[in-house]
This record gives sequence, C-alpha cells and structure tokens, in this order.
Amino acid sequence: SAETYTLKAMELLKSLSPNEDFKLSVVYDNLGYIYDKKGKYKESERYYKSAISTVKKCTDDHNYKLAMIYNNLASLYENTEQLEMAENLYKKAVEIHLKTFEPINADIALIYNNMGNLYRTLDKYDEAENCYRNALSIRKTLFGETHNATAASYYALGVLYIDIKKFSDGEKLLKKSKNIREKIYGKENFILAPVYNALAVLYAKNNKFTDAEMYY
Repeated sequence: SAETYTLKAMELLKSLSPNEDFKLSVVYDNLGYIYDKKGKYKESERYYKSAISTVKKCTDDHNYKLAMIYNNLASLYENTEQLEMAENLYKKAVEIHLKTFEPINADIALIYNNMGNLYRTLDKYDEAENCYRNALSIRKTLFGETHNATAASYYALGVLYIDIKKFSDGEKLLKKSKNIREKIYGKENFILAPVYNALAVLYAKNNKFTDAEMYY
C-alpha cells in the first residue's frame, strides 16, 4: 500500500545523512496526507508537524514546500473543526507565497480558495468573497476562461452568493461554471453534480420550481 511504501522510504531516509532532510520532509508530508485521507487525524497532524520542523532545518531555501505543508495542515485543522488554527496556517502560507514567489501561481490560488471555504464556514462572507475573487483572478490569468480550475472558482463564488442571497450574481457564476465543465466533460459527468445541485437550490429558493426540477 501507499502507506507501507512511504513508511519504508521514511525509515531509509532517516538512516542516511542529514543532507536528506528535504526528502524526508516530503515523505513526512506524504504520510500526513495519507493519514488525513484515512481519517487518522492525530497521525496526520504528527507527520505534518514533523514535515514542518524538518524542512525548516534545510540549508537550502525551501519556502515553497513549507507553504504547501502549512496549507495541508490547515486543511486538516479545518476538517477537524480547529478553525482558528486553520486560519492562522493559511495566512502563513499566503504570506510566504507573497514574499517569496510570483503573486500569480496556481498554488496560491488553491490556498486562497481553501481560505475562502474556511471563511464561508465561519460566516465571514466578506473575507470569503475576497479570497474566492483572488483565486478566480489568478486562475483566469493562468488558465483562461475555459479551464476546470476557473470553473471551480466560479462555482465557489456562486455558492457563496446563494448564501448571502445575491441570487442573480450567483446564477450567472454557476452557469459559467456549468458551461465550462459541460464543454470539457460533457453533461453526464459526475463533476457537474455539485453545480447542478447548486443551481437547483438557487431556483428553489426563488420559487422557480420548474427550473429547479431540471437540475435535480
């Protein structure tokens, strides 16, 4: 299994010289991800923290990896409802990216999107909108209007607008997401299920039951 082989890689790297610290941090990060997906959150947290402490020991500049580990651990804390800790780590990840890298890159767009999800959970809708808009702007610049990542940002922002009852704006963005994904995947692909459901909810909230029925 992935867990078995990754644990073997960890033991091998630990037996080598300290110069392997960066590779070891990658293995710790991978183990954190594996245990997160298995719902073994304590083990996941332990390995993510080991990844952070190990990558900080590296003599080379590995800020990119550190930022992504912060993002991964923040996601774990979000999943386990440790929301303040998640917010702090997302902010650290963004700070590293903005100080170290070009502001237009796919990873910071992902972090902004994750922060948007967190703020939406916390009912901090202005902060969520700002994060989603940052992610959307970056993805449009990187990928254009016809990419799945752009569609994902349109969807996230559209659902937020349903929450705050900006139904007209929400409908426009959800339809953009729908149209992009239908062109990429066809109308029957499972990836369209969330946007179809969101449109159905939007129309039902506006008593447009015939329109809602089309998407249920």
